[in-house]
Amino acid sequence: MSRIKFSEITIENIDLVRRYMADKDISCEYSAIVAYSWHKRYMAEVCGCLVIKICVNGGVSFLYPLAGVVGDEKAALEAIEEDCMESDTEYSFFAVSPLKMPVLISRYPHVCIANERLYWDYIYHYADLRDFPGKKYARQRSSVKGFWRDHPDVTFRRVDEADRGSILSFLDQYEQMNKSRKDSHFTDEMKVCRKSLDLLGKSWIYAAAFFDGDRMIAFCMCEACGGSLLIHFEKALSTYKHIYQAFIASYLNDCPFECEWINREDDAGDAGLRISKTRYRPARMGEKYEIMPRNELQVHTPDVPSLTAGELTLDAFTDADAAAYNAMALDPELNRYWGYDDSQNMNGEYGEMSLLHVIDVDYAKRRAINYAVRLSGELIGEAILYHFDRKGGAEFGIRIMKEYQGRGYSRQIYETVAGWGLYELGLRVVRSKCYHENAASYALFSSMAEEVGKDETYTYFELRS
Repeated sequence: MSRIKFSEITIENIDLVRRYMADKDISCEYSAIVAYSWHKRYMAEVCGCLVIKICVNGGVSFLYPLAGVVGDEKAALEAIEEDCMESDTEYSFFAVSPLKMPVLISRYPHVCIANERLYWDYIYHYADLRDFPGKKYARQRSSVKGFWRDHPDVTFRRVDEADRGSILSFLDQYEQMNKSRKDSHFTDEMKVCRKSLDLLGKSWIYAAAFFDGDRMIAFCMCEACGGSLLIHFEKALSTYKHIYQAFIASYLNDCPFECEWINREDDAGDAGLRISKTRYRPARMGEKYEIMPRNELQVHTPDVPSLTAGELTLDAFTDADAAAYNAMALDPELNRYWGYDDSQNMNGEYGEMSLLHVIDVDYAKRRAINYAVRLSGELIGEAILYHFDRKGGAEFGIRIMKEYQGRGYSRQIYETVAGWGLYELGLRVVRSKCYHENAASYALFSSMAEEVGKDETYTYFELRS
């Protein structure tokens, strides 16, 4: 169950999203048009920050939290982490700017980092694309002159909601003329462009068009964020030679927003777009990173090792343990302090192997590692490391069959498993908790770990290396 209450980004809440983004000069992903139109995105206000997520490949990915006037980015990150751990959801951060990279890298001991060229934004000096100055833009200046020489009757003006019909007709024509490009990205882009027209009436949107008589032949839609003008859509009928160069110069000279930079977004790996955008000589490329936090089990992927704790051995569960394990895990008296009802994991598909199947799945997904505790080969209990927080922490749990309690085994097991986690697996902290009424567990943990807090149900402990 998600703790953060996310809402789909809609026309009703887009102005709220925009307020967080208006002064951010990061990348095209941090813009209201992209938030509203591309894929299905969800938003929530968390600790004075805007948190945006998308659902991908069975997990979720977040933009780095956007702080408002009194926003706490660290607290928002903590809320994201707790929410994903509570719901057992894989998560990552997308379109992370180089400025925020150190924050996330120092926060998570183990990360996978992606920095794909096809997602980099093309960043230009505003005046360069407006004026095409100097020798390096001689070709573009010549193209602009050639367009107006050949098409002196073409007119330029801003467009708004009243022009929606003309814009849609133009987009239909543009799509038909480019039907050979109908790959999935092109199809998605055209859908997004049409959806973005819902925002035409917003004061922070600039849209303009070329007309040949009553016929629209070029259209653009832009948004100012911080010091950059983001050109989200720029479409023109290529049957008009040099139309793009003339259109760019026209709308940038008309645009009322005061910006230093132009962001023409990425090329999505399209070779034609890459060649075209490169010819306009970007001042720099806006790199965007994806940060994927990993836990220690995911990084080291160990087999469940065999450990020794005094006269006990700790190793992986096997199919032969099913009957004994079920008897232990389903005993309500024994498990009144376990904190979880294992009976809900029993199902007809796996029968008596149901609980061992859960253990196997949890380990295969690297979200927990369970140890069978054995005395002379006989199963007498279980120890577990779970709730890996991707920041170097995991939680310890233990249960011992009633007839083997009171022999000091719990201390040996805790010391051994926590030590393995800290010094072999590489954890920074092993956490544990116990019900207030569980005197035995309190005595165990308080003798070896630091008590760090209480709530109405539990006392919490931490053991650090």
